Amino acid sequence: GWIKLHRQLLDWEWYDDINTSRLFIHLMLSANHKDNNWRGISIKRGSRLTSLDKLSSETNLSVSKIRTCLKKLISTNEIASKSHSQHTVFTMINYDEYQGDDKPVDKPVADESQTDDKRLATNKNVKNENNDKESNSLVEEKPQRSKYKFSDVDYQCAEWFYSLVIKTAPSSKQPNLENWANVIRLMREADNLTHNDISNVFTWANKDSFWAVNILSPAKLRSKFAQLQAKMNSNHNNHGKTGNTAGNLSACEDFING
Repeated sequence: GWIKLHRQLLDWEWYDDINTSRLFIHLMLSANHKDNNWRGISIKRGSRLTSLDKLSSETNLSVSKIRTCLKKLISTNEIASKSHSQHTVFTMINYDEYQGDDKPVDKPVADESQTDDKRLATNKNVKNENNDKESNSLVEEKPQRSKYKFSDVDYQCAEWFYSLVIKTAPSSKQPNLENWANVIRLMREADNLTHNDISNVFTWANKDSFWAVNILSPAKLRSKFAQLQAKMNSNHNNHGKTGNTAGNLSACEDFING
């Protein structure tokens, strides 16, 4: 099958942003052309059920770059996203304007020039048949999953963790962020901690002259968590503060929200 792509794309604000325009066109090509459902999840026309890892594999862009591109496209109302446990539904907000029969709007839309009406009708039938097959295949395909079961927020927390580690130890090698995210998941599920708890204690440790160079991974943080939390609360109490330092989470939230 095929999609329609208008020359107005050349004037689009993200066109010269190679990664963002690449991801946008990829989502346009891979979105469902009609409504479908997958395991109780509604996937509307113009939507795509996938994961960040899957998009990274398909576009050869890193997960970090995928996140950045998605933030840009969401900020200008090009796409919307709805997260589920292991995957996300991305929706092209103006899909019907891009791929419908209306004239182009001030967005990257279709080139509708056709000189042979009969040929156009034939092509549309072929497109619909092909897209039916592709769409069904897309819905039935299981999303690519990591061997771990962490959430998107766990992964974002791991990225934030590394952003502080690299400042403390610039020579640190790029870690396996999925592994880090999984440790953070374990801290939540097995140790009954929240992202807020984890962020508070690591923020405190990262500012401490001794612990900053000794806590350089979520695994190390987990092994020393009770000791670090006790020291943090003791210091806060000595300064007339409570042990609840929810404000520290703002650094992690600022990183996640870009």
